[in-house]
Amino acid sequence: MNGVARLAEAGRLVSGWVESSGLRLNSGKIKSIFFGSMKNVNDIKSWNLPGVPLPDGVIVPFSEMVVSLSVALDSKLTWKPHVGAITEKVKKVLYGLRFIRGCTTETLRRRLVETLIQPHIDYCTVTILDASNEQRIRIQKLSNSCVRFIFGVRRGEHISPYQRHLEWLRTDSRRFYFKAILLYRIIRIAEPSYLASLFNKHKPSSRGVPPELSIPIVSTETGARAFQIQGARFWNSLTSTLRNLRSSAFFKGALRRHLLATES
Repeated sequence: MNGVARLAEAGRLVSGWVESSGLRLNSGKIKSIFFGSMKNVNDIKSWNLPGVPLPDGVIVPFSEMVVSLSVALDSKLTWKPHVGAITEKVKKVLYGLRFIRGCTTETLRRRLVETLIQPHIDYCTVTILDASNEQRIRIQKLSNSCVRFIFGVRRGEHISPYQRHLEWLRTDSRRFYFKAILLYRIIRIAEPSYLASLFNKHKPSSRGVPPELSIPIVSTETGARAFQIQGARFWNSLTSTLRNLRSSAFFKGALRRHLLATES
């Protein structure tokens, strides 16, 4: 109930700001949602909470899923709806491209995939770092379909050689790549500030060893999946050579080579 009260207070503040700005709050488009582990969310459901009351008397019921900036967030953070949305977009584009495949070159097909499809797979990819193995496999299969389109690879034929020819990272490694770049910005230039404030450095006792990130102690499953925890562990797992690079361009290049080497 405390959570509902806090959401109601947030609704009151937003409503007040909207009114003071000469605008009108469209309560029909407002959604409320609880995020948590499967157990906690199921417990909350059993309470049969009515929803979040707004100042105008409208009760906003709790939703199973919300969409923010095209990212589908389900209450249990399984990422299944979001991966499903990505799958639909990628399959739709691939379906259309197959009609013109016969009049394209391998180089053009690669460019089409990297321009029209890869952005869908990469969009906000750092948010789904804790996705289940099932969802990660679904995303990798989308990338595999792109490789098959480019080279005309038959189903059942291994695509690893073709992927190496493209010098593409596997989708898991690609997420690690973007995560590492974000962490580099957080640690080197403290941007974005709202994420930089979540991380603290501690200096190892040995000289010449770059500072590592402190890993907070958490006692819940959801807490262990937080970017603050996973990000710190991942950054500390990188070699000191990578973490010591002072140029963002050098870091990106070295990181990509490192990830490609770990896949071969």
